[in-house]
Amino acid sequence: MAALVCLVALGSGNSCGVFRKLFGVSKPSPAFPTIPAFPSTPFRCLKKGEYYYNSRPPYSIYDTSNFKEAARYFTYIINEWPRDEFTDDALYWLACCYYYLFSFDLAIGAYNEIIKHHTYSEYYEESVRQRDFLLENLNSLVLRDFAVAELLILRKDYSEACRKLLRIRNEYREWPYIGEVEYYISKVC
Repeated sequence: MAALVCLVALGSGNSCGVFRKLFGVSKPSPAFPTIPAFPSTPFRCLKKGEYYYNSRPPYSIYDTSNFKEAARYFTYIINEWPRDEFTDDALYWLACCYYYLFSFDLAIGAYNEIIKHHTYSEYYEESVRQRDFLLENLNSLVLRDFAVAELLILRKDYSEACRKLLRIRNEYREWPYIGEVEYYISKVC
């Protein structure tokens, strides 16, 4: 039986028919799912990831498929070219994707990687600031609301963003980052 399964996994021609008859499977499923090929250079892969990051799904504010797809490309760069000049870019944009996917702990981890291994990076200071912001507010309800408001601004849904920001300002007056909320209110409301 193990030899038969091995032959099926290797795609031996006649064994698939035997396997289907033995186990009552009508159609064989593909051995490997089809995954689009990643670009061959880190620069091209980074540009493809940025394309998905900046794309706007038409469905709803909570459709985050573009951030998931962008995160795949940024993760690929980090895994395939860990010492490349674009690795810090990929880490920063991956952290941003995690932020908009509301995976704040993963975003903190990506920012920590930049802080630890890429002190020369143009994203270093911003990563320190964002990491500290996330660490201070990780268990706070306002963090998710603020992330949603920023996502609405990113998606150019200014009226809904304005409503969300005004609610944050009214409910969380003592929040240390209320200045950022006020800044966004001045820009979008």
